[in-house]
Amino acid sequence: MLVESFDSDATRLGLAEESVRTDVELMLREAGFKILPLDLKADYAALDVSITVTPGSGAAMAYLWLIQDASIPGIPYPVSVTTWQSRTILGRPTSQGIRNAVKNLLGTFLNNWLTTNLRERTGDNAGQQLTPGFSLAIQHQ
Repeated sequence: MLVESFDSDATRLGLAEESVRTDVELMLREAGFKILPLDLKADYAALDVSITVTPGSGAAMAYLWLIQDASIPGIPYPVSVTTWQSRTILGRPTSQGIRNAVKNLLGTFLNNWLTTNLRERTGDNAGQQLTPGFSLAIQHQ
């Protein structure tokens, strides 16, 4: 997971990158995901979290997206593509409000992921293993 560097307005609100990273890691681990260093990203997906706060803190946007490598016919190497994304905008944001918004976005992602994978288990491939240990890379700085 990559938590992008916060701008000065986000830190002025008291928002810490480590707090957001911890919130997201905890939810992912509780959902059964493995967390790996981002430099081991090969063959795994990466979850990116971005938070932007307007000057004067009148609004903020939390953005979450899943990036995966894909094979495209005619291109001899894997290409990174966004396979899931969502965002939310907050008026008069607070540190806790932004953290809650990120948790809500992640909850939506986890529900979508579980719904998709449960469908795969009950379809024609029922009884077969899914891709083992769908893992998200996480950047440690």
